[in-house]
Amino acid sequence: MLHVIILMLCTYYGTTISDAYGQNLPTRNYVLSLDEFLEQNPEVEQFFNLIRFHPYFNNTLHWKSGTLFAPNNTALEEYLRFNNGKIDDNTLIYHFCNIPTPSREMDDFISSDLPRNPPIWITNTIKELYVNDARVIKRDLRLRIGSEHIVHTIDRVLVPTVPNSASGGSDLNNPDAKKFLGASSAYNTTKGFAISEFVGQIATLKRQESFHNVGKHTFFIPINSGFQKTSIHNVDNKVLDGHIIPGQILFLPSVPLDREIQTLTFESNDPTLAYQNFNIFISFEKLNRTDVETWNVISNNMIDDQNSGSRYRKGKVQAEIVRGNIPVRNGVIHLIKRPLVVIDTTIYEVLEAQGNQDGGQMFEFFRVINDFGRHTGIYELLQRRDGRRLTLFVPSNEAIAKSRTFVNTVTNRTALIEILQLHILEQELTTDNIFNTSLQTNTPLEAYSVRRDWKLHFSVIRDGNQRVILVEGGGTTGATIIQSDIGATNGVIHIINRVLGIEDQNMYEKLRTEYMLESTFRLSNENNYNEIFKDETQRYTFFAPSNGGWDKFSLKNPLDHSRLFQGGYSSRKILDRHLIIGQELTIEDLKNVSSAFGKELGTRYTIPTFTDSIRVASIHDPDWIKVKERYGEGSTNTETTRYYGQKQHFSGRVYGDYKYIVFWYNKECYVVRPNIKTTNGIIHIIDYPFIVPSDVVAGARYHVISLFSLVLIFLPIIW
Repeated sequence: MLHVIILMLCTYYGTTISDAYGQNLPTRNYVLSLDEFLEQNPEVEQFFNLIRFHPYFNNTLHWKSGTLFAPNNTALEEYLRFNNGKIDDNTLIYHFCNIPTPSREMDDFISSDLPRNPPIWITNTIKELYVNDARVIKRDLRLRIGSEHIVHTIDRVLVPTVPNSASGGSDLNNPDAKKFLGASSAYNTTKGFAISEFVGQIATLKRQESFHNVGKHTFFIPINSGFQKTSIHNVDNKVLDGHIIPGQILFLPSVPLDREIQTLTFESNDPTLAYQNFNIFISFEKLNRTDVETWNVISNNMIDDQNSGSRYRKGKVQAEIVRGNIPVRNGVIHLIKRPLVVIDTTIYEVLEAQGNQDGGQMFEFFRVINDFGRHTGIYELLQRRDGRRLTLFVPSNEAIAKSRTFVNTVTNRTALIEILQLHILEQELTTDNIFNTSLQTNTPLEAYSVRRDWKLHFSVIRDGNQRVILVEGGGTTGATIIQSDIGATNGVIHIINRVLGIEDQNMYEKLRTEYMLESTFRLSNENNYNEIFKDETQRYTFFAPSNGGWDKFSLKNPLDHSRLFQGGYSSRKILDRHLIIGQELTIEDLKNVSSAFGKELGTRYTIPTFTDSIRVASIHDPDWIKVKERYGEGSTNTETTRYYGQKQHFSGRVYGDYKYIVFWYNKECYVVRPNIKTTNGIIHIIDYPFIVPSDVVAGARYHVISLFSLVLIFLPIIW
């Protein structure tokens, strides 16, 4: 009821209201004079000052009703700034259609009043309404200048595709894509970019009709300079179809940023143009720049074509849109910096291209590589062309900016090189490799980095309907792959949202967020035990049982496990046994000390854990541990990690690459993931907890005694 009253009031007073999406709804039939209109809508005053005394509008608006798309003052000022302070007649007239069309009646396009009536394309995303590349701010305003008109205010000036005055020729008005490509130099909308190389290849392949098809399509046209490194002969029918999106008009401000779009490679009915196992998707990326709006288009070949060489390898290719939103009769054209689909540059060359693009996701990382990677072997590694393939993980600009530790590390050349090496694998690891391995084995994946003593850990989690890959290396928690599988001739690039090898969480935060330690964190919540891990002034070494380790304990001792995790007794004693306070010890430190003490004392190497720092224990006490490095022996362990390309099955035994064993009491626990750094310590994930059933029995007995004591206390009262 309230909504109806507000609607009536707004209708009476000649104002607009917003719907649930913040858009202005048509709320009135009250028609305003021009002065009244500008008094209520001063944000479009400059546009109406231009057309008020313009000969075309001075005559047309008085005797012909129509639709006006009025750019706001900000849009008009920006256009004039980039066009020498001038706006031509064709551009002004392109904002008028001789049929009054309210927003609810808009279809795919509205015919403008320019010669041959070139279309103004309509995109309705439900939340927003766009005309070409301009967003409608206010819609369905009523204006009387002689005749009645419908006005929609917009946030950009609409630019028509018309020949420049020197070219002349009415046959060039309202071109389709084919005509535009054939006479591109005649149009000012190209902004001086030449496209003759690509156009010539279209003619060689006899594919002009693909740009003449009636309908609404999106075309990506590489400029000539994009073929300085790429041979034009790499553009064949396969590649050409990857530059066309059929049946959709995608002006940049309205493009969906969260999905990939099928290209013509999916729809060809011509047997000579249908490509088995060659389907190209297109997606868009808007760069984070404040000075000018910049977009990339990204092609994604989903299936590797092994018979075509590296040119059609599976992977993504990025190209900057250097001139976008060129409307034509059968769609829209975007001029791009380089051809899509073709993978013909090394990892370093891909970085370099992105590094020269201010605001590109790899801009900051390339600066570091370029400044410090030369003469260290990293530059040569990323440039190699010997057939061996790599994987590079590139932290985004935001990730580098947020990592104060990394910024400080830049001054330490040795530490910086080690961090850079951690981001490189000497094997190609695509997202499909990670997904498939996780699906087949139900285990995370690990692979050695170029920095041989560090490994990267990969896990797949679900975020709604999306699968998300988390990468960890050197203590970094949950670095998410935010852009994947960018192809290169010598490997693949993934962009991540954190810098690897930089400890940026304390032990509490790490336990809380680490996917392999959910059970340990849940147990440590009892009696707020894990609060000690928030202390940044202290140093800890923690042997943390993995989820799989607790599961194995549950299989052997289901009742004890249930009591333990239902809070049936205090878990403090058990967790104390896993913790060393006051020292931050890597697994190598533990092994080295083990060897030294074992030789000197002639006994089994022991390290006191937290419990033992309170009381003195014999060397055979179960609260003492020792660490040993193993050399090639097999293990019956089936714990959560699988090494990419390095796991084997033999006689029913699984041979992992668990290099270290922790001995506790009469048990052997494999170190699944050592040396996870935090800001106040180190975590070593082990495959079984330091626990025996008597621990639980003792704890349970304590609670039984306590309960009995309570009964004795209250018994006299009851009596």
